[in-house]
Amino acid sequence: MKADHTTISKLVKIDYKSTDLQLAKLLSRLGTHEFDVFELRQRTGGNELVGTGNYLMVMNDLFEKLNITKRKYIKYLTVIQDMYNHIPYHNKTHATDVC
Repeated sequence: MKADHTTISKLVKIDYKSTDLQLAKLLSRLGTHEFDVFELRQRTGGNELVGTGNYLMVMNDLFEKLNITKRKYIKYLTVIQDMYNHIPYHNKTHATDVC
């Protein structure tokens, strides 16, 4: 599934602390057996890797600490995400799941 770049624009605006509480709840399960990467793929319009990377940066205040702009970071992750092959196993969904 190719990334939906309209959804990426929405991800840039999400702060996970107040704007999209359902997505924040889903992402808060990262690192647990309750985390559902396929639900995340659906909720982020096929941008599960971008959504996860953005979430981790926001929740750990890394944009401020590392002086990185969110928009530039999202573009960077989007390029990486789009480079993944569309194969059944080693793909962006798998990369997100092992993240």
